[in-house]
Amino acid sequence: MKVRHLLFYFSLTLLIACGPDNPADRFKAEVPAEEEEQLVDLKIKRMDQDLFKITPDNINSQIDTLRKKYGNFFDLYLYAIAKISIPTDPLLDQKILYYINDGDIKIIREDINKQYGDLTNLKEQLQHGFTRYKHFFPKKSIPTIVTYLSGFNLANATTEGELGIGLDMYLGRNYGYYNNLQFPEYKTVSATKDYVATDALFNWCVTEFIDSSTNVLGYMLHQGKMLFLLDALYPETPDSIKLRYTNKQFQWCNQNESTIWATMVDQEALYSTSTKEINRYCDEHPFTPGYPRESPGRLGNWIGWQIVKAYMAKHADLSMEDLFKLKDPQKFLLESGYRPPKAQ
Repeated sequence: MKVRHLLFYFSLTLLIACGPDNPADRFKAEVPAEEEEQLVDLKIKRMDQDLFKITPDNINSQIDTLRKKYGNFFDLYLYAIAKISIPTDPLLDQKILYYINDGDIKIIREDINKQYGDLTNLKEQLQHGFTRYKHFFPKKSIPTIVTYLSGFNLANATTEGELGIGLDMYLGRNYGYYNNLQFPEYKTVSATKDYVATDALFNWCVTEFIDSSTNVLGYMLHQGKMLFLLDALYPETPDSIKLRYTNKQFQWCNQNESTIWATMVDQEALYSTSTKEINRYCDEHPFTPGYPRESPGRLGNWIGWQIVKAYMAKHADLSMEDLFKLKDPQKFLLESGYRPPKAQ
């Protein structure tokens, strides 16, 4: 099996998702109402429930059943997501039984059942996003959704045909186990139901559109394209949720855009190929190193989004597919005409 990527990525805001000048607005209107009403068929498999049907008496037959139902995703779950064991381990059955009978795992499973026993609402949210996704990319396939209990290891996992969602990563910002495990606040900001669908669609798109960037600017723009697409898939969702920011962090970015950009330019960070510099601007951090502690992490992604919006505002004839065909970061930046607003 070709595993494409594994990814880990609370506050509802009163901000609207797209301002009146957001170039993504035209993509919101592009999908006809009758098309949005015909939601794509979406299959959801509940590995978070099926795994716990195993007992000492049926374990061999149940493992066979799970492999038939989930295919290679089941083995991926065992060794890369829940990290129970490698599939060929002669002690695999014992390790699975130990895992599902662990006292903490049982509690987490019950907490998942309380919040996600019925996935009707989540399914509809995912269907709306994938319906719009299929409109913009009609040749792309729609994955099967697999929900699982990851042991707090992974929020999303994708293969060629499946999009996995770790429901234990969305049990509430103040969930007791997150506190016990000392999860940092920047990792629990998005640990609520409000973020499940947008996180899932974002991470699916990241693995559908592989990034070949070699410098900071390229990574920023790729992430900016992902956010611009997410804006088109969920036009009514607040920007802070798409970014996995708090309202306060989102406001800080808006108020300091010119300073963020000036610092990048002054430090000659845009064309750095250093992995450390790329991680500094585009990876998860409590704040972006080199900026005030009030700043959120991933400032590069946020600026990349602003550049993409500026580009699409100047190129109103481009389709979403056209956007993802653009590969030259320097040319993209120049043709965007991006100029951050002056600080107030």
